[in-house]
Amino acid sequence: MKFLTIGSAVIDIIAYIEENVEEKGFLKLNLGSKYNLNVFRFDVGGSALNVAITLSRLKDRVYLFSKIGNDVFSKKIIETLKREGVGANLLKKEKTLSDFSIVLMHKGERSILVSHTASKKFKANDIKKSIIKNFDVIIATSIFSNEALEIYSRISEYCKEQGKYFIFNPSITILRKFDFSNLKGNILILN
Repeated sequence: MKFLTIGSAVIDIIAYIEENVEEKGFLKLNLGSKYNLNVFRFDVGGSALNVAITLSRLKDRVYLFSKIGNDVFSKKIIETLKREGVGANLLKKEKTLSDFSIVLMHKGERSILVSHTASKKFKANDIKKSIIKNFDVIIATSIFSNEALEIYSRISEYCKEQGKYFIFNPSITILRKFDFSNLKGNILILN
């Protein structure tokens, strides 16, 4: 089968805080203070990218359709996709920063600060019938554009017209923002 994942590609900046900064279930970072990190690393992430890599590791033909920036982070995203065997020819570079998140890890829990920059540039007219027709299964994950509802509707409509399998995997943020009651698909995954 041939899969297309649509959604965000993110660089994760992961920091493990070694000091005790927890208070009543919250991270408490005093303004103007400095904290020591045990480990600091970069990784790739984003729901569409993660799904694409996982499917590729299962030996399926997988492509990622996402918006990335024109920065050093985009190079890491592309290199990772190529190394993992994920088709990167549908990535669209925008004149902005790539999406990134700062993941603060403390005692096995994570708090995430996210910057959606490139992915906010998704437009409904980015979704073309000619793209959808080349795939058996379309998996749409979180898209943080103001046009997200129209984008998902187009994907749904084109999949139905062309007899493609449509899997919708939105984040809770997206579910809270839009009414998807008219969206048609084969599978809904709630994360």
